[in-house]
Amino acid sequence: MDLKHYLYIINGNKWVVLLTMIITVVVTTLITFMITPVYTASTTLRVATASTGSVGYSDYMYADRLMNTYTRIATSGPVLKELAEKLHLKSLPEIVVATIPNTELIKITVESSSPIIAKDSANTLAEILIEQGKEFYSGGGKSAQEILSEQVKLAEDELNLAKQAYDKYVSENPNDTSSTDAMKNAIQLKENTYATLLEQYDQARLREMIRANIISVVEPSSLPSRPSKPNKLLNISLGFIIGLIGGFGLAFVLESLSNRLYTSKQIEAIAKMNVIGQIPLTERKWPVKWLKGSNEDNNAVIFKEAFRKLYVTLTMISQNGSGANPLKTLMLTSAEPGEGKSTIILNLALATAQSGKKVIIVDCDLHLPRQHKIHELPNNEGLSSVLNQKATIEEAVRKTRYPGMYVLTSGPVARDPLKLLESPQMNSLLKRLAQQYDMVLLDTPALLPTADGALLTSLVDGVVMVVRRNFVREVNAKEACRQLADMKAPMVGVVINDAELNGADYYYRSR
Repeated sequence: MDLKHYLYIINGNKWVVLLTMIITVVVTTLITFMITPVYTASTTLRVATASTGSVGYSDYMYADRLMNTYTRIATSGPVLKELAEKLHLKSLPEIVVATIPNTELIKITVESSSPIIAKDSANTLAEILIEQGKEFYSGGGKSAQEILSEQVKLAEDELNLAKQAYDKYVSENPNDTSSTDAMKNAIQLKENTYATLLEQYDQARLREMIRANIISVVEPSSLPSRPSKPNKLLNISLGFIIGLIGGFGLAFVLESLSNRLYTSKQIEAIAKMNVIGQIPLTERKWPVKWLKGSNEDNNAVIFKEAFRKLYVTLTMISQNGSGANPLKTLMLTSAEPGEGKSTIILNLALATAQSGKKVIIVDCDLHLPRQHKIHELPNNEGLSSVLNQKATIEEAVRKTRYPGMYVLTSGPVARDPLKLLESPQMNSLLKRLAQQYDMVLLDTPALLPTADGALLTSLVDGVVMVVRRNFVREVNAKEACRQLADMKAPMVGVVINDAELNGADYYYRSR
């Protein structure tokens, strides 16, 4: 199956594709506008993890653990509970906390149907995280600064007491140099201890100050001006794309079920008969609308020329037949109704009449006659009247507005059409018409729904099978061809209706 065949399938089911796409877009649009809008607010935090000097693998691992720790803390139960209490929220909005790769940044994203709640939740959660950072790192106990502060105070008190004791002892025992020297040494040791503890305290206080500022807000969230969800344009666009894809899929599913014939090559392969005519697709089928004057557009010329070629082909077949009777009585049939037999007979008769021949159309479709409607003729007398011997041929045959072209309409509705068509009067009628006219064209019912067409194959000189491209199903076309072969009908060939334009039509298209 080539690309052209796929295009034929899509073109044949274009209304299915279009309807599927429209329904999908409408449904998507309705759902999109019914969804409650969601607003998104984000706060960005920086966690200072870089150390001075060279950075090793252990520093990298520490930074990674630190970032992950803060991420987990931000979504922990106690923090979220405190957030709900501070903002008086009965239910928390959607909160996502994630690190930004290759940075020291953490992004807090909050989604809520209220833009105010989204903004306040992101900023408040960042504040809680900063406030509790120090407590989480100390594990809930005393910090190093607090412990050292106590030790410094204790060392200071001991040093003051030692100095007071030394001063008192010296005033009371001025001549005891050995004891005073020992007391001096003890005071010196206490001063050294105090100085060491004080230095350690200052370092611990500095570290605590650095740690207190390790996490900070880089970019607070602002009040969102428009909802982030749903993205109306994106949803409608996706609906269009999904509808288009779904329409194509449904078209191919329907094609697999219907199995229509989309190309002239397929029809020729199925029919296994010569293609004697290809009638191009056109919107204007009735000759009364465009075959009057010389002002004809290209489509009209191409359509008109197709029937001239068909007439010439039939004439050559009639003249070159090896011992066969000339094609005086010609029956046009099809597998299904709606394949365009009546229209093709009409235009073929017109092409025949314009060549100077005398032609008559006999409407043998006693179920759904059309020729009287096409020619705008009365149908009170016609074929059924002649066969029932209620009118003569001369009374029933009608002239048309075209010279040399006559019509025998179907006549009043018959109770048993099949009985009339198989009567001796039908055979006699066709013989008389063949004597009076150069060509007799029979417009018959489709083969598969009724038995009328099959009955008439034995009464005519030739049978033409009309197959409408992009309409008839393969199984029906095969069955109709099989029936004609079983009846040993005098087949002339196949006429393809709504055929593709080919290169031979370029001459007319370029006029």
